[in-house]
Amino acid sequence: MASQTPNNLSETSTRCSSQENLESLKSHNNDIETGVRTSPSSSSDSSLTIFSSLSRHFSAELSTRGSDIILLLCWFTTGFLDSTIFQAYRTFVSMQTGNTVFIGLGASANTVNTPTLTQVRPYGWLKSLVSLIAFVTGSFIFARIGNVLGGPNRRLTFTFSFATQTLCIFLSAVLVQTGIVESRLEYIGEDIDWMHLIPIILLSFQAPAQTACGRAMGLWEVPTVVVTTMIYDFASDKKVFAGLRENASRNRRFAGYCCLVVGAILGGFVTVHTRHIAVSLWVSMGIKACVTLAWMVWPAKKAGRGEGGGC
Repeated sequence: MASQTPNNLSETSTRCSSQENLESLKSHNNDIETGVRTSPSSSSDSSLTIFSSLSRHFSAELSTRGSDIILLLCWFTTGFLDSTIFQAYRTFVSMQTGNTVFIGLGASANTVNTPTLTQVRPYGWLKSLVSLIAFVTGSFIFARIGNVLGGPNRRLTFTFSFATQTLCIFLSAVLVQTGIVESRLEYIGEDIDWMHLIPIILLSFQAPAQTACGRAMGLWEVPTVVVTTMIYDFASDKKVFAGLRENASRNRRFAGYCCLVVGAILGGFVTVHTRHIAVSLWVSMGIKACVTLAWMVWPAKKAGRGEGGGC
């Protein structure tokens, strides 16, 4: 019996070693299976976290502090585009007061015998009418789009609004740059070219979107497309001669008017010297694209804190 003891011990040791190896292999396989099962879950959790962060980011209400700077850029773009489009197509895409007058002149053109602008361009009133209809349509949609996107002053609303404006100007620029729509001043005839209505519709449709954003910020004194009422409000302001820091509304009106005039001057200068409206459209698109990016990173409104517009 004593001679068999070492053999028994060896066999026992071998069996124990085999069992340990088997258990180690099973544990390793379990770890692999567990890793395979948990890996998609971890990836899914990470995706949900990113989506949740983006959702919170774009659903945040934006701070109005400094936002009047954005509206001043909109004023500049309004003057820049209107002076450009008027030189090419004899209509406005933002200032609908002028278009309303042109529509009236078109209706009265046949009642006089002396040559007038409406007789030289017999369908000019139609361009103004189309612009007015597109502007009204844009006003109706952009005034309500905030309710669909969670609120008028949400980051998503502002970003979507200016992205849409950028897209409309981009499409107009592509159409004239490629020659699909004639935009060279020397080749635009007196008779109407129906293709001209496409950029007019796109540009007029996007114009009121910036006004909707201004209203959402609470900056009613800078509508960015109406200048006559703003001039009256500026002149009739009881504090028109107050100190520079004592009347922010007056400051915004004055700055907005200056930006409009400067934009109109530069828009006319660029169009006359290039004999083409494509350059002005690309510049306007670039401005709106920059504003879109600005809204994406604009500071969120802090709860319980009153904010001013800035000027």
